[in-house]
Amino acid sequence: MIPSCPESCVWRETCSTSTQEGIAGLWREGKLTKPQDCTFYERRAMLHRAVTGCEPPQSIAELRAQLATATRVTSIADATGEP
Repeated sequence: MIPSCPESCVWRETCSTSTQEGIAGLWREGKLTKPQDCTFYERRAMLHRAVTGCEPPQSIAELRAQLATATRVTSIADATGEP
């Protein structure tokens, strides 16, 4: 994974390279001005709440700390209740 989203996005280390490359143009063009504007942000936040029981972090350091203490799940479906 090669981050191309701005450092202000806490999910930049979890989104795939191809996702970030697809969104990068929107950042450059000014169509995205904060991470919450990204179409993937809320989905990541929802998944994060389901997996960790924590609200979305404010920094990458906080994300790493939350993930280090999160209960492991066997699949995304287990975490979200989706098939």
